[in-house]
Amino acid sequence: MRRTDGWLRRAALPAGLAAILATVLGIPAASAAAAHPPKPAVLTLRASKTQLTSPGGAITITTTVRRARTCAFSSRPAVRGFAARVSCAHGHASRTVRLPANHGAAVVSYRFAVSASGTAGTSRPRYATVRVLPAAPAVTLAASPAGLTKAGGSATLVATVSRSASCELSASPAVAGLPAAVPCVAGSTSATVHRTVMLPALSGSAAQPYSFTLKATGPGGSAAATATETVWPAMTFSAPGPADLPQSYPGSLSCGSATNCVATDLFGNAVTWNGKSWSAPRQVLQLPGGATTGMFTSVSCPSATFCMAVSSADGSALDVSGTWSAGPALTMNASSVSCASADFCAAIDGDYASVYTGASWSAPALVSESSDTLQSVSCADATTFCVATDYDGNAYTYSGSGWSAPTAFDSDTLPGPVVSCATQDFCVAVDGSPDAGAGNAFTYNGVSWSPAVSVVTGAGLSSVSCPATGSCFATGTNNQLYALQNGTWSDLANGENYDVTCWSSSACAFLDPRGQVEMMSGTSWTSAYTGLQVAGFPTSVSCPTRTYCAAVDQLGAVAVYNGSRWSVTPGVSDGAALISISCPSPTFCAAVDNATTVEGSYEYFMQDGGWTGGGIVGLYLTSVSCTSDKFCMFLGALNDGVYAMYWNGTTFSARTLIDSSPADGQVSCASPDFCAVVDANGNAMTFNGSSWSAPDPIDAGVLQPLATVSCPSVGWCTAMDGYGQAFTYTGSGWSGPAGAEADAGVTSVSCTSSSFCAAADLSGNVVTEYNGVWSGPQNIDPQSPNEFYGFTGISCATVAFCAAVDFDGNGSLGTG
Repeated sequence: MRRTDGWLRRAALPAGLAAILATVLGIPAASAAAAHPPKPAVLTLRASKTQLTSPGGAITITTTVRRARTCAFSSRPAVRGFAARVSCAHGHASRTVRLPANHGAAVVSYRFAVSASGTAGTSRPRYATVRVLPAAPAVTLAASPAGLTKAGGSATLVATVSRSASCELSASPAVAGLPAAVPCVAGSTSATVHRTVMLPALSGSAAQPYSFTLKATGPGGSAAATATETVWPAMTFSAPGPADLPQSYPGSLSCGSATNCVATDLFGNAVTWNGKSWSAPRQVLQLPGGATTGMFTSVSCPSATFCMAVSSADGSALDVSGTWSAGPALTMNASSVSCASADFCAAIDGDYASVYTGASWSAPALVSESSDTLQSVSCADATTFCVATDYDGNAYTYSGSGWSAPTAFDSDTLPGPVVSCATQDFCVAVDGSPDAGAGNAFTYNGVSWSPAVSVVTGAGLSSVSCPATGSCFATGTNNQLYALQNGTWSDLANGENYDVTCWSSSACAFLDPRGQVEMMSGTSWTSAYTGLQVAGFPTSVSCPTRTYCAAVDQLGAVAVYNGSRWSVTPGVSDGAALISISCPSPTFCAAVDNATTVEGSYEYFMQDGGWTGGGIVGLYLTSVSCTSDKFCMFLGALNDGVYAMYWNGTTFSARTLIDSSPADGQVSCASPDFCAVVDANGNAMTFNGSSWSAPDPIDAGVLQPLATVSCPSVGWCTAMDGYGQAFTYTGSGWSGPAGAEADAGVTSVSCTSSSFCAAADLSGNVVTEYNGVWSGPQNIDPQSPNEFYGFTGISCATVAFCAAVDFDGNGSLGTG
């Protein structure tokens, strides 16, 4: 029996056979089963999540087992920290692991396995699978060109997609051929998808936008991008409005009270102080057309509610209780004005004076017959009294019926004395004769003038204001202020001031040459900037988008349009005339000035709103065109011809002679590999990225030569001459001329594509070109018969947006 039992113990018999043998041989069944127990078994294997999104994350693998002591966890591919052998004697075990993010374009599957081990051996493994999806497709969509003309046409849709398997393109409103499937299989590396669609011609007068949607589907889900293309009606231009009005620092200041001060500048602008702040500039006196150097202006405010302004351009303006209006006709050029009340003023010019009596100005009357002209005038006592002085040191009094003969009181004046009267019995005149060794003061008592009183030695006195009998304040050419109180002159304070106005014995305002006003009230001083600045007379404009345009001007300022209004940054070129600007984006511009030194012109760059530069480039520059902040082509001239040089974002190239006859010219670039130049010799030249073509005489021998060129794309340009003749470059040569504009004086052309251009001229006309057909001139900015200073520049960002600027500082917007 022992032998048989041993044999049974060693044999591996199925449980049923063991029971039969145990019965035959007389062995208990329980003993046979105990001798051969069953193997461990993995009953279940579950993952807490079977699918994760692309960022991955934590999952828990849980198993239940039978007849096992330990469980072995593993994965393929391997996951850090997951492979382990753990106890599962209680019939279950779990393991938590973090699956990494899926940065690829395909699903990553993780196969988790668990096998159980015990005294009877090791079970077969069980498996569970967890998938980590890739990210959803990435998709962008853009439409070009930037708007279509009213004729409609083809729009090109360009998409970039990644992690995609299929795409569908749709449109709203419906477009023929859409929706449609678009092949776009792409992995982690993006693919570019092109699709051209035809948009119908505009059927009404309103713009028709089309919204295109590209939906991409991939293993990680789906994503969509949209783009808009618009078919625009014909462009219309707004009436001109203020954009870069001529301004300069104030030349005259007068205060009727602590809450009513007015300053005027050389271009007819006025700003008003209300006791807290200065108003925005307002043009109240008309500037003669083309007067880039300005004119004399003067203002007088006898009270808190009335001011009178005059100019050397036959004009006057009234400010009554804060409201400006055109004043009565003043038929002489006025250099100075003084008002005793709202019903009594006197203005002077040369040897003549005119008197205002509440309704009109008198005819100019001859006052001074001396060899010099009238210098200053001051009125007091409401309606009957004024004093005028001339450069020879004479005084003339007005008593209601006419002007007196001259009274000599100052024999040593250069320039002449300036006078201020508090009453008809008290006036003070000061002179500015530093060469004579003193600045003197003279007092009038209603009958005669006192001898000179020396106020300052070694300097002159430039202005005086006497608000009351016995009280005066004066400014010196040495930047010192002086006060007359109780019959004695004394130093008051230091300051860079040249004009003074007072409304009481203890309250004055002092104006400095930069537009700063110092207010004195008793012993307190405050300072406020008038806001007047040097700017005006735009010469060129550039608009990279419909919400950003920049225009440069003759006085070295830049005016910027932000989509709703214009604002001015003065002093970019420190007063030199800026004549060309190019802005490839709202964050970068380049500008050039006209020749200011014997070495050549200066260039300036704007980066993110701040202007820098001012370096001499060795050419007398006439034009600049930029395609990015890494490429600008500059055009200029020397005595031996027309030259070009480019800037690569850091340095300038050597200059290249492109036309051997010196002339003004204009340049336009579509890319660093394509530019075109036209010059006043009638020649056109093109640049291929490394060299320039020989001059092509496309418009030689005309009185109004080639004036402007625009190249919206590589191999395509439109050029125009002053007569309005258009020439087109199509890659192989120039065609034309085509009569586009017959009023002459064309200054600028701007094209957004081969389908749309706009041009402007000095008569205030604009013309547009749609698909090769030019419109008739639209007179947007009428000029007076004796003026020829209309549009100086035009720039179009899209087929639906252009901006034009004129020489008078106005802007006109063209919209579709």
